Amino acid sequence: MIEIFLAFIGSICPGVIYNVEKRNLMWVGYCGMLGWIAYRAFNEITGSLVLASFFGAVVVGIYSESVARLLKHLPQYFQYRELFLWCRE
Repeated sequence: MIEIFLAFIGSICPGVIYNVEKRNLMWVGYCGMLGWIAYRAFNEITGSLVLASFFGAVVVGIYSESVARLLKHLPQYFQYRELFLWCRE
């Protein structure tokens, strides 16, 4: 549970640095949180870091595309900040 919260906060922090609008910070945080949940879940299921990273990135991509269409922004607005989370593993 703590990892999920830290993934949320860890996604919001680069959003603040890159001047994401305040109303969109929650969406950015949710994207990072969902990506981390998918990464950890697939890592537990498969035991492979490569497959877990792939499926986590797929979840981030699908989420960012759908939220970008909903909020009428570019998908990269939500996407790139979350992919930094897996660089530390």
